[in-house]
Amino acid sequence: MQISYLVAGGGPVGLWASFKILSTQPNARIILFEHRDTFRPQTLIPPFQVIADLPLEVRDQMYNEKARKSLLEPQPAQLILPSPNYRQTPWFCTGAFQEFMSKHLQKEFVGRFFTVKAKIEGCAGPTSQGGCHISAAIQAAAQEHPVALGSLEASEVTAMICTAGGASGFKYRTAPASEEAAGRAYTPQGDGVYLTFRHEEHESYVRNNHDMDGALFDKHGIHYLASNNRYNNAQIYTYPKSPLGPSTALTKIFEEMPDTFRERARFGGTPISLTGDGLYGEDAEWFAKYREALLRELDILQVPLPDHSAVSVFYAQRSEWYWAEAVAEAAICDREGNIFSSMPVFFLGDSAGCTDYWKGQSGGRGLIAASNLAEILAANPEDTGTARAQFSAYWHEIVDSEFNKPAEINLEPAIIFKYKIQGREVLDDDGKVVKFGPGDFEKYQAMVDAISENIGTAEHKPEE
Repeated sequence: MQISYLVAGGGPVGLWASFKILSTQPNARIILFEHRDTFRPQTLIPPFQVIADLPLEVRDQMYNEKARKSLLEPQPAQLILPSPNYRQTPWFCTGAFQEFMSKHLQKEFVGRFFTVKAKIEGCAGPTSQGGCHISAAIQAAAQEHPVALGSLEASEVTAMICTAGGASGFKYRTAPASEEAAGRAYTPQGDGVYLTFRHEEHESYVRNNHDMDGALFDKHGIHYLASNNRYNNAQIYTYPKSPLGPSTALTKIFEEMPDTFRERARFGGTPISLTGDGLYGEDAEWFAKYREALLRELDILQVPLPDHSAVSVFYAQRSEWYWAEAVAEAAICDREGNIFSSMPVFFLGDSAGCTDYWKGQSGGRGLIAASNLAEILAANPEDTGTARAQFSAYWHEIVDSEFNKPAEINLEPAIIFKYKIQGREVLDDDGKVVKFGPGDFEKYQAMVDAISENIGTAEHKPEE
């Protein structure tokens, strides 16, 4: 019997969930809904365990030969532990991942992976045209793929997986009323300004014959990401504080940021370039100070920028939110609004929770959750009740261990292992290959302790 899943959102988390489900369930098919035409140029840090699990075709397209050698071939443990630095961090461009993974899914899972250019608006109550949002989405899928999906009924869909973006609307429409069940509402964690641009050539992550030091960047309140994909996308995040110190050269400038700049530079509005053209009054005065301080810091860190008119600048408020439950039940109703069926809805990525001051780890949480959900669904293909209970328990552990925490959580060994080490292979002192699997946290700690004892921790500080 064929099992059908709806996936709302064609970003990295939605595509990764699709890949993992199709790879672990031979009789599954995915109907993925994405209403946008363009892919995002944002640069992120995926967990290494996801990179290690990428299809070879996608991996080869995502990373050039030099990057693959640095990332995937076993490196001396001293270069990786306790935390990898810039050269061993698998930066990727969101848009490149979307492009290559979409093509791979369409080629490798013919007749099992379908994309629909539409947005599922919600999963509760009737639409203005009658029926419910899920039924309307399935009708859109049938129109776009009449041969394969023309006879699909909402009652035949096993479950829906909601990821980031518009899928967040599902949660608000179906969220429990109690504050305890709702989790934590959107909570600002401070200001941030980020820049996006393209390098003229690939980033080597080496300066003066030394690897770039992530801890040094953090001390300056700067996080630099260069994806080395075919477009050489790069991104710079700037923060008023550093997790490694009380203040940076940008701290006082951030404290003086006008509210009008926050509104003017918010993502989705009219783009601002690093030239500051289009800014006036106190916004222009503040931005001139920010730019001067930023360029001074980047000069110290040896990060080149292209022509300033080619560098886009955005304001991004740092924030955190999460839902205590990442599973809900979607009601399916007829044209009169009468409920006749339901299906479980699993929330991944930003639709479940986000800590965007983690500098990339929040997206990684969604990717890892997608892998775990795929395993749970594969083990319980016809028992959605058990799948719901298991994924709910998994999410409760994430909420307890990763939310309502200070930014310094990035320095905790368990977090470093989960997001940066698991799946890696390193060379020990005898040249033997050591692989860190899911249950190898204690082995990781023992090797870190040995390195610290033999060489000294000063030369091997964590990146974050």
